[in-house]
Amino acid sequence: MGITKEVHLPNLSSESRKMPITDAVKKQIAQKRRLFFKICLVCGAKNSISATRCRKCKHEALRLKNRALGVKK
Repeated sequence: MGITKEVHLPNLSSESRKMPITDAVKKQIAQKRRLFFKICLVCGAKNSISATRCRKCKHEALRLKNRALGVKK
């Protein structure tokens, strides 16, 4: 019988979550974080760009994330 504690998070509107990043340095950091990593071909896990094996299944079949920028639909 454990004691449970409810955690209340602030209710963020959809507009505040989609606020564009205007600082150029922060934008570069965000793009690098979002676009530069490897994906395992076996389990689909995200891995660091310097990884040689998957962090989850230890398989060596990794591919770079597709970085082609297209038009949003």
